[in-house]
Amino acid sequence: MSDEPSPHGVLTTANARVHEEIEDALLSFLEGITALDDAHATAAWDRFLAAFERHARFEEAEIFPRYEDLGPRPRGQGLELFEADHVSLNKVIRAAVSAIAMIREATTDKRRVMITQLGALLRVRNILEHHTLREERFLYPALEASLPHSAQATLATALTGARPSDRSSE
Repeated sequence: MSDEPSPHGVLTTANARVHEEIEDALLSFLEGITALDDAHATAAWDRFLAAFERHARFEEAEIFPRYEDLGPRPRGQGLELFEADHVSLNKVIRAAVSAIAMIREATTDKRRVMITQLGALLRVRNILEHHTLREERFLYPALEASLPHSAQATLATALTGARPSDRSSE
């Protein structure tokens, strides 16, 4: 990421950084799995899962309640859509885990098995990308428009470190 100022606010920028780390781990996994490099794929998948799970837990505990506090949102921007994205991501991750197991367990023609399972693996990336765009367009800008700058800064620091923040600082 460049050092140039972001056109987004501090929360949107922090979220983008976290999503870039998650995406980087996922791309590294895809590179490893398509090269049939199990050690590389495993390490990258573990990095991806840890970063995704940490971020999702933080959003569900800290970001979503604040977004809900903003009251009713316009159609297509409701909290339920962000929550549904998390449910969808968890479903496709479970499907990817099954696909990874099939690839690892293949005793003959491992490359062909990997190719047949590639759709399940790429689905994770596609849904993550859609979710990222929705957050950058609606969720984080809405919070930036409503929260005091000090609360935004505290949340942004916690977001990038995925540590619970102190809601009383708002």
